[in-house]
Amino acid sequence: MSEIIAHHYRELRPLVEIVGDRLLFIAAVLVALFGAALIGIQLIDILGGDASSFQRI
Repeated sequence: MSEIIAHHYRELRPLVEIVGDRLLFIAAVLVALFGAALIGIQLIDILGGDASSFQRI
């Protein structure tokens, strides 16, 4: 029984690695977007949301 499971695992291993890599990429993109949003919110708070203040950057 364990030999059958090991054989199927070896067949599915490339698929598992590809899916894992894609999930890791999606997670990295989401973390980067969340970080950029936080920086944007902080800039808006610092500059007061005034459009003329954005020229100081």
